[in-house]
Amino acid sequence: MTIDPRACVVGRGYLSVPVGMLGIVLAMFLLPGDSASLQKRPFDFVGFALISPGLVAAIYGLQNAS
Repeated sequence: MTIDPRACVVGRGYLSVPVGMLGIVLAMFLLPGDSASLQKRPFDFVGFALISPGLVAAIYGLQNAS
């Protein structure tokens, strides 16, 4: 007797969807709200330019580690 692969995919949704919805509802009540920032901050162009190469280097290093 084998397990039907379609049953596993459908069965995962029956657990993950209610747990995810419960998490969203609990987060709305339990997490503190953000107050609006009175001072606007300038856009970080250096960080914006370096985030992609940094992530590429990190992923490359993790994949090629021996």
